[in-house]
Amino acid sequence: MPSFWTQLGLLLWKNFTYRRRQTFQLLIELAWPLFLFFILISVRRSYPPYEQHECHFPNKAMPSAGTLPWIQGIICNANNPCFRYPTPGESPGVVGNFDKSILSRVFYDVKKMLLYSQKDGSVGAFQKLFEVLKRFSNSSSDFRLQDFLIDNETLSEFLYDNMALDRYKVSEIMDAGVNFEEVITAGRGLQLKDLCNGTKLEDFVIIGNHSVADYIQNLICTLSENELKKVEQAFYLNLDFLKIAETAMKTNPQSALEVTEATRNVFQNLIKLAEELTSVKSWSDMRREVLLLSHKNMTGSPQELYQAVSRIVCGHPEGGGLKIKSLNWYEDNNYKYLLGENNTDEEPTPQYDNATTPYCNDLMKNLESNPISRMIWRAMKPLLVGKVLYTPDTPVTRRIIKEVNKTFQELSVFQEVGVMWDDIGPKVWKFMERSQEMDLIRSLLTKPTTSTYLSYRLAGTSWTASDIYNFLVKYPEDAQYSNGSAYTWREAYNETDQAIQSLSRAMECINWDKLEAVSTEEKLINKSMELLDERKFWAGIVFMDVDSNGTEPSEHVKYKIRMDIDNVERTNKIMDGYWDPGPRADPFEDLRYIWGGFAYLQDIVEHAIIRTVTGSRKNTGVYVQQMPYPCYVDDLFLRVLSQSLPLFTTLAWIYSVAVIIKGVVYEKEARLKETMRIMGLNSGTLWLGWFISSLIPLLISAALLVIILKEGNILPYSNPLAIFTFLATFGMVTILQCFLISTLFSKANLAAACGGIIYFTLYLPYVLCMAWQEYITYPVKIFASLLSPVAFGFGFDYFSLYEEQGVGVQWHNLFSSPAKGDEYNITTSIVLMVFDAVLYGILTWYIEAVFPGQFGIPRPWYFPVTKSYWCGETVKNMKLLQCKQNGTSQIYMEEEPTHLKLGVSIQNLVKVYRDGKKLAVDGLTLGFYEGQITSFLGHNGAGKTTTMSILTGLFPPTAGTAYILGKDIRSELNSIRRNLGMCPQHNVLFDLLTVEEHVWFYARLKGLSEKEVKAEVEQMVVDVGLPNKRKETTRKLSGGMQRKLSVALAFVGGSKVIILDEPTAGVDPYSRRGIWDLLLKYREGRTIILSTHHMDEADILGDRIAIISNGKLCCCGSSLFLKNQLGTGYYLTLVKKDVEPSLSSCRNSSSTV
Repeated sequence: MPSFWTQLGLLLWKNFTYRRRQTFQLLIELAWPLFLFFILISVRRSYPPYEQHECHFPNKAMPSAGTLPWIQGIICNANNPCFRYPTPGESPGVVGNFDKSILSRVFYDVKKMLLYSQKDGSVGAFQKLFEVLKRFSNSSSDFRLQDFLIDNETLSEFLYDNMALDRYKVSEIMDAGVNFEEVITAGRGLQLKDLCNGTKLEDFVIIGNHSVADYIQNLICTLSENELKKVEQAFYLNLDFLKIAETAMKTNPQSALEVTEATRNVFQNLIKLAEELTSVKSWSDMRREVLLLSHKNMTGSPQELYQAVSRIVCGHPEGGGLKIKSLNWYEDNNYKYLLGENNTDEEPTPQYDNATTPYCNDLMKNLESNPISRMIWRAMKPLLVGKVLYTPDTPVTRRIIKEVNKTFQELSVFQEVGVMWDDIGPKVWKFMERSQEMDLIRSLLTKPTTSTYLSYRLAGTSWTASDIYNFLVKYPEDAQYSNGSAYTWREAYNETDQAIQSLSRAMECINWDKLEAVSTEEKLINKSMELLDERKFWAGIVFMDVDSNGTEPSEHVKYKIRMDIDNVERTNKIMDGYWDPGPRADPFEDLRYIWGGFAYLQDIVEHAIIRTVTGSRKNTGVYVQQMPYPCYVDDLFLRVLSQSLPLFTTLAWIYSVAVIIKGVVYEKEARLKETMRIMGLNSGTLWLGWFISSLIPLLISAALLVIILKEGNILPYSNPLAIFTFLATFGMVTILQCFLISTLFSKANLAAACGGIIYFTLYLPYVLCMAWQEYITYPVKIFASLLSPVAFGFGFDYFSLYEEQGVGVQWHNLFSSPAKGDEYNITTSIVLMVFDAVLYGILTWYIEAVFPGQFGIPRPWYFPVTKSYWCGETVKNMKLLQCKQNGTSQIYMEEEPTHLKLGVSIQNLVKVYRDGKKLAVDGLTLGFYEGQITSFLGHNGAGKTTTMSILTGLFPPTAGTAYILGKDIRSELNSIRRNLGMCPQHNVLFDLLTVEEHVWFYARLKGLSEKEVKAEVEQMVVDVGLPNKRKETTRKLSGGMQRKLSVALAFVGGSKVIILDEPTAGVDPYSRRGIWDLLLKYREGRTIILSTHHMDEADILGDRIAIISNGKLCCCGSSLFLKNQLGTGYYLTLVKKDVEPSLSSCRNSSSTV
């Protein structure tokens, strides 16, 4: 017999020849993993690693820091932005981060203007001017209306053209006297329409002609309000208050100088005020952003609108800092709750809240309509409208809660802004439109000298005297537009009114009565559950160890805050499971204590306790500062790699798994496996050959994958040899897993389809383990790793984590875990995969032995503990026992040819199939001798094939045994098969091997040398009549050619015992005769057992004929003996003169008719 290495080499040659000739399948097997990983590379190209700069985070102001910083912190830290440079709050002596925000600058400018107003002399200057004018009017009483008009006035022409007044009436009006003292004292804010409501025109203007005066008075009372405004507009356009001072310089110079000096003083103060106002940039910036947020301009994206809000409140847009995404976003699904998904397909419709106003309901509906605003609103809703419950309700707790409530009372001042504006707003409007002060300012701005001087003083600013005049103009039609439009005080007033009204209505949506007492903690929990359903629960405060009757708090007040678990982190989570680069900066996951309002409420309560216990009113503002984080590589791809890489690698080899399983099961299904074993092949060698031939393609695939993983920047940091070792280990255990799966099937195509599904199904427990990783303990991991894809998934998860940390898997960290306190590591994964491989191999060996399938001898389930399996049994050569007569039936037996060597001896052989109802062989005793062809006859189902299968080891005997060349088939089958040749009913050929490769393969398998094999191949090809087909694969041969080759292979390698099961079944007469010639040629020195249905074939070829029926021997002897014993009727004997050489050896050429 050939050596182990020879047999192994033959199997590897056969398997690799098969793979090489299945070119398309081999290409798919190698290309499929590459295709999947090229997909990963394309994803990697879309998400390259990003080198993040260092992160500095704005501090978070607590309520004690002040209302404005607190509100700014809530809005500006909504996404917890990261800045590459230190924030202002990190500088020594600076706590505010949002001083550059528009809102902060507005407050600063308001404070600045209020301080300036304390030293502003404008009001005093105006009062002094009017006093001077009053004295001036007393000293100079002869004033005419035309004295107050500018040179080249147009008022007279306006009256003549538009009021239907003749020249005389217009002249009387221009020459009318002016009661200047009355104008100064009672004329402030007076309009023409007021002259019909008790006040008369003659109180201010005295027209000499009484009829003209009456006519003008009546005309004023009959004109419409619009026409009166046009008259007023024309009058104010021509009015020049200071002209009387210039005119009086000749008659009353002292009084005129006083008026001029007072006017100059007013003008100087107004210039200073204008300079202060023009230095204020926050108003225009605020107006620009507010206009962007107004309903008329809300055409931008939600991001643009949020950036506008951020610029107003924070001083930087939402994109001004880098948004740090959650590094562990896949670890829990609380973000779904935050977004309100709750595993439902549709968003619930917002319910109408009867407890608030229609405006608030519309506002909430709008906030719910946008995903971004909905996310922020649902997170902020408990803080804005939520209740704070507290227990117990005692005098001490009420004192503390009263102090807590002061913080919310300070916030409620925003609700009173609307009421305050309703009171002062109309007064502001009236002052701007009707006051003499504003009229005087407008008059000054129209004078060329003052206008030029004011523009000179405002040089370097964005304002000019014309801009100020257009802003303060009395009527919009009076504005002198340079670019087609002008921004006036009316627009400013309307915008301010709209903003204050919107703020006031929005403040109505906030629940300022937040605090509510509950008697016990149990009731607090019940009440909070009701409020949670409406998302109106902020927190519950439970004061502990409080005296129910006491009035003074103790020095140490103990309390706890109870909140919804989705708004705070779990109290048992101290740190992340493993370290990864990047700060804990996700506002929804990492900063829940701030985002959810826990820290805010804690700050309010603790300051309330301090004030209650100490009685001190001093307040110390608290800011929470997150530590800066150094620069790092942010790789979003690597964060999700742990989930995708094991899946991709598992899928990459699913086709190879199907190919391996199909190949193994195909050899079992086609009986090729048992045929090779009959030819002397050891089962262990067969499995090892399959293992090596399957491992090499997987190793090639693994090497290519390592190149892709490294060059594709998927695992850039890990040692490539470590990656290859890990993949090779998984490839090894996968092959053993395929062997185990193959034992469950007997059909190749079904095994290939189901095997791939089973292989992938064994990966799915890893997905569950990752979903429940927080609850998976080390022993559970070890148990789950008995499934090799799970162990592989755990290992590759650590590869991903090490890559995310920028370290990668190296030889020095194979024994450590990236997660703190984790006993599992990559070495554990490798060791467990090796253990799995051994386990799968043992299970394959056991199942193959106990459940060999349709063909093979099953061993008892306890065979591993039997001595005979490991040590073997010594069996002595036995002579053929005499046939016993069973029952009353007579067996015709010719005398045994004892001079010949006994090749096969069957001793009381019994075969009962497993159901116990079918007796296939019933106590058969028979001998077969060397140098003879024994024809084995019987009807269908007589037991011929069963007997032959038992002799070859395909079926085990139920009772009795058989000896082949003196060896027991029950214990020495492997030794027997070295000299055993078999041709079953169907062809056992490898369809991708050629004719000469078949002969060469089986000859080498039998142990022939290369020289002997070459001669054997040449001789056998000629003997089977296929010299022209020697290079053809067997699947291209005809059925007769395939059958002749199958018969010939039974004789390859000098087999001493040949078993042929209907070798000529289904072949044409020519091929049949060729098979006869082959059998007669190779009969010498061999024991040949031939089963057939053809009597002529048995008569011609058989030296002895054995006939069985229903598993029992009926007769056995030569053809002549059986004819003499059993023959009846007439005989016709024909003798040819020239006997054919092929039949010369036949003893009897007679044929029975």
